[in-house]
Amino acid sequence: MKYLSFGVLFLASGLSAGAQTQAPQGGDKVLPEQMTLTGCVTAGTKANTYLLTNVQRKDTSGTSTIEGAIYWLSSPDKLKGHVGHQVQIDGMLDDDVDKSTVKSKDGTVELTTERASKKVEVPEGTAAADAVASVATSGKVDSYKIKVKSVKTLSRTCS
Repeated sequence: MKYLSFGVLFLASGLSAGAQTQAPQGGDKVLPEQMTLTGCVTAGTKANTYLLTNVQRKDTSGTSTIEGAIYWLSSPDKLKGHVGHQVQIDGMLDDDVDKSTVKSKDGTVELTTERASKKVEVPEGTAAADAVASVATSGKVDSYKIKVKSVKTLSRTCS
């Protein structure tokens, strides 16, 4: 799996206009930009899949809680040792934009991109599943790729 899920899966939108990443009208590309995200790492049910919940995005206008879009993160090897930790992710927003959908299936909550190139599943009844399911109310949501440069532990626990 090339990219994994973060965010409330990096669930983002509902920010002020200056903090939102906007896709050009009629396109599936955005301008690449540096970004810093914080949240709690949760392991998916499949090997090397991870989710970041309780996500906040830091940018020039300050820190914002993100709701409504999904960030898929590269470098699962950088996340493996951080399950259960609150972390800071520094990376570069890729210019590619996709759509993601959420559905319940066989005791799991599944998040999949429209092009079916990325997928993560978490057990139903967990905080991560609740976070993923909260996006389902909006149908397909924008999803962005983040090329992870670094992962830093902020706390060994998520509260």
